[in-house]
Amino acid sequence: MIEFASSTYTYILGCSATRKAVIIDPVLETAHRDAQIIRELDLDLMYGLNTHVHADHVTGTAVLKTAFPSMKSVLAASSGGKADLHVKEGDKIKFGHEHLDVLATPGHTDGAWFFSEHRTCTYS
Repeated sequence: MIEFASSTYTYILGCSATRKAVIIDPVLETAHRDAQIIRELDLDLMYGLNTHVHADHVTGTAVLKTAFPSMKSVLAASSGGKADLHVKEGDKIKFGHEHLDVLATPGHTDGAWFFSEHRTCTYS
């Protein structure tokens, strides 16, 4: 999904067997829409992942944490930002029978990351 004002893509990924899910780069302006989609799909939102912290990424993680209190916010340890979980190169984010690999991609910001699904899809 895209939020056009910031040109931010948001992804919701879920495990079909367990209904565990993650959201990547939730945006403040569309957090309520995303929460509704997650509820409609009957997903258990475990993590809100942010690929980087920057002026063009006003995160919707706090709104989603209100809607889904057990959700953990995730940022790169090198970002300097506040989160429930800080990740580093080589970590895995597990949700049900699925996982995302954490790959450092500094450049745009010091704490920029890709999340890769089975090395076939990359989210940035």
